[in-house]
Amino acid sequence: MTVTNKLKKAIEDKALSNNLRGQLAVALRMIPERISKVLACDYSEHVLWIVDSVRPNIEYPLSTNQLRNYINGSGTIQEVIELRSQALQLRHKLTKNDATGYIALKALWTLVLAIRVCAQRELEHLAVVVKENRQTTTMDVAHQASLAVARYTAGVNWNSPNAKQKELARKKVPRLLYLKHNGK
Repeated sequence: MTVTNKLKKAIEDKALSNNLRGQLAVALRMIPERISKVLACDYSEHVLWIVDSVRPNIEYPLSTNQLRNYINGSGTIQEVIELRSQALQLRHKLTKNDATGYIALKALWTLVLAIRVCAQRELEHLAVVVKENRQTTTMDVAHQASLAVARYTAGVNWNSPNAKQKELARKKVPRLLYLKHNGK
């Protein structure tokens, strides 16, 4: 049975028929590792624009190009380390106390997760990062990207202390985007 047929059979499974998140998780487990890494880059690339839109005054050279080059064999681990360093430096510029910074931070975090998906073991081997028991997956990047879009769509009141403002902000967002975040 081909991967395509296995994937189709898994998605048509009645247990997953109403569970889009489950279908995506199954699909991501069935595809080859290299394609999974490229998808992680795609998920991140699709939300990095949020950083620009909520914080246009912050200049940064971030994109997934260095990571994509590394996956294709034309880039080096040093370029990935530099990209990671730039992302973490920008992370410190975006304050969590500022609501727009928090929205941008969620989008930026997708890049950090994509780096983990694509080069975590190599970074651990070089002692750039601490070894983790659980490998970050493309599903983690997809979840973080959907959460970044949800927060961007809802605006600054996503985590408002005012319950009414928070409720109105979250009603702007399709519920599917933040189910996991709410634990439901």
